[in-house]
Formats: sequence, structure tokens, C-alpha cells
Amino acid sequence: MSGTPKIQILKGGVSPTIAVTDIEGGHRVTISDIKGTRSFDVMDGVNGQNGADGRDGFDGKDGANGVDGKDGKDGTNGADGVSPTVTITNITGGHRVTITDVNGTKRFDVSNGVDGKNGEDGADGKDGTNGTDGKDGKDGVDGKDGVGISKTEINEDGVLVITYTDGNIVELGKVVGSDSGSGSVTIDEVDDTKVVFSDNIYTGYAVGNVQLENGVGLIAKKGETLREREERVWSKTLNPSTTKPSVSITFSQAGNYEAGSIASPSYRATFNKGSYSYDTDTGVTLTGWAITDTNGNSNTAASGSFPSFTVKENTNYTITANATHTAGIIPHNNMGGEYSAGQIKAGTATSKSGAVKGYRNSFYGTLTHLNTLTSDIIRGLTKSGKTLSKGSSFTITIPVGARRVVMAYPASLGELAEVKDVNGLGAVITGSFKLTYVTVKGAGNDTGVSYRVYYLDFAEANDTKNTYNVKI
Repeated sequence: MSGTPKIQILKGGVSPTIAVTDIEGGHRVTISDIKGTRSFDVMDGVNGQNGADGRDGFDGKDGANGVDGKDGKDGTNGADGVSPTVTITNITGGHRVTITDVNGTKRFDVSNGVDGKNGEDGADGKDGTNGTDGKDGKDGVDGKDGVGISKTEINEDGVLVITYTDGNIVELGKVVGSDSGSGSVTIDEVDDTKVVFSDNIYTGYAVGNVQLENGVGLIAKKGETLREREERVWSKTLNPSTTKPSVSITFSQAGNYEAGSIASPSYRATFNKGSYSYDTDTGVTLTGWAITDTNGNSNTAASGSFPSFTVKENTNYTITANATHTAGIIPHNNMGGEYSAGQIKAGTATSKSGAVKGYRNSFYGTLTHLNTLTSDIIRGLTKSGKTLSKGSSFTITIPVGARRVVMAYPASLGELAEVKDVNGLGAVITGSFKLTYVTVKGAGNDTGVSYRVYYLDFAEANDTKNTYNVKI
């Protein structure tokens, strides 16, 4: 739109109205006055094109350096190294070399060579004829000089070097430790295959494998190396002991149960792959489980449960765990050699659990009434907690106020043997008891069996505490 529209207000006329409405792409202006209504559109401007990118700005100045971090703590000092010492002293017939390092002191002797034998004298000249003296025989050839040690030294590599008078040079191994740079010192051992005994050494004591013959034992042989001597004297082959694979089984419900009780068995079996005395592992592998119980149930899991059952007086319930396994490795003796006779063979290891055993209680005690004896009344007396047998005995305490003494046990045990009255100086009062038979139930829903029930009634309540000793 070019220019600004003029609006004329007429005197004494009608005031104009201006309305602005949105249209597509802009706005519509509507003016109403005395001359009528006029309108015009004002369209929105089009977006201009994007301006060109500005040039890159200059790099900013470097920031100030950060504050230095605190110094780290000093490291722990390394352990002091131990330098070995080597001394050479004269002994009769040679030299003694002594080496001391962190592992202790070692020594060995180097003997001088033996002097050569003198040459034999020449043969005497023959007697001259007619008194003429024979010519003197020639002197014998001198014997060779003996060989001794001309020099001992430790070279720059720390090796002990011995030079003999005959020009031979022998290196006996490294005897000086090398600094590891961390305060520790490593010591290379003398080569024990190069230390040779120059003569036999004897002892009057049995040492290691050395046995005495006529009171003497050979502790070192001439020409034997130090290693050969150590193995001969101290080494002894010992065969390993073998512990075969085994199984253990946990059955926490095992125990004695009164007839009629309910047992709910659960178990856990564990396999042990055995051991060899000189090996860390037998190499035996478990291949499977077979778990069975005496009620005919089975399982292949190392842990689980079997169906519950009602215990009877003759119940003897157990669980058996069988574990099959592979063969083990061939074990080694103490010297590292194989010992095939001790190998664990493939097979089965077995273990049997403790038992659930059933029993019928016997009952005894006193009552303060003389009511008819029933199963419930009898089961309210003291329980034996186990199966009694013929010849079993127990004690009944009779308190003040008691009116009746009662004892009951399975009828299969037969007649009562005796009852003794302790207060009555041990008098036998068996004949004072009356006998009746009552079917006495077990625990739970047990229907019971016939019991012999012996009882003694007092005319009045007991006024003195007493004790009866009973034997079935």
C-alpha cells in the first residue's frame, strides 16, 4: 500500500468507524462514514533472503594458567637389597670357598692336585770284566708336576672362576647378585652339577638314605657331583595316598517318630571328588545322581524331597544317594613321577542317610481320680519316648494327693516283672496291681494296639510322697 489514507470528519455528520480483519496473506481495513463503506487490504511482506555469513572472528586470548596440583605422596622405599659375600680361605691341601647371601651360607672345598710320582731309578750297570767297574745307569725321568689352584676370581659377570696350575680354567657359576633397581637382589645359585667331590667322605651316623655298614656310612663319593650326592643321600620316592570319591547326604528329618506321626522327607546330597597326596586335583568329574528311598521313590537331582508318609512302629525309612563319576588323572609321587596304581577309576560313590524309625510309647504316672481308664487318659501320663522291651525299667513318682498309680505298655511285651515300694524298704508290691487291657492309640490317626494296663488305687488320697521302681 502506498501512502497513508486520509480520513475526513464532517462537521455535524456521523463519526466514522474503522474495522481491521484478518485475511489470507494480510489484513483488511474497513471504514464506514456518512459517505458509505470503503475497504482496502494490507498484505503481509515477503521474508527477505538470508544475509551472507559473517567473517570468522579472531581467536580470543589464552586463559591464565591453572594452579599447579599438589605434590604426590612419596612412594614406599623398596626393601634393602642383600649383597652376597664370597671368601676364599686356605685349608690343608687346597682352598675353601664360602658364599653368604640372603638364603644363608654355602661352602665347598677345592683341593690341590696331588704331586706326580718320582721317576723310577735307572738299572745298575753290569759289573765290569776282571774288576772293571760297570757304567752308571741313567737317571730316571722326573714325574709330572701335580696340578693345584693358581688363581680364583669372580669375573665381571659375577661368575666364580678357578684357574689351575696346568692352565685349565673352570667356571663354577654365578655367585654375585644383580641389583634389580628396586632395592631387591636376586642370587643365582652355584651350579651343583659342577661341584665334584675329590674324595670319599664317611660318617659314623645313619643320615637320610645312608645306612651304616660295620659302623661306617658313605656320605659323599669321590667323583660324585653335589647334586648327585644330595639326591642319593636325601631323596626318597614316596608313593601318594589316594582318597576315593565320596558322597554325603543331609536328611534333617531322620529320627525317632511315634507311630501315627507324619514324616515329610527332604534331602541334599554332596559329591567329593577325592584327593591325591601330591596333586592338587584328582581330575574326577561327577556324571550323574541316582537318589532312592526305602518307600520305592527315586530322583536324579542332588537335592529334593519325597512324598510324606505315616510312620508305623516298625518303620525304618532311609534315603540312599549314588553318584557316578569319571576316572581321575594318574597321580604323582613326591618326586613327580607317575604312580598308576593309585589312580581313581571310574565308578560310583554311595551314601546312606540316617533313618526315620517308628516306636510305640509306654505310659506311666498317677491320677487324682478313679475314672475308667481310656486311651486319652492313658496318653495323658508320662511317655517313655521310645520303644520299651522286656526287662526295661522306669521309676514312678507318687505325689501327695494321688488316688491311682498307672502303667501301660504294649501287650506284646508280656506280664509285668516287678514293682518295688521305695518307702516300704524296697518291698515287692507287684501283686497289689490290677490288670486290664485298653486299646491305646498312637499319634495322629493311628488306630492303636492293645496295651497291658496295670493300676493301683488308694482308698484315700496319698499323704506321703513315694517312689515305685518298675521292671517290665
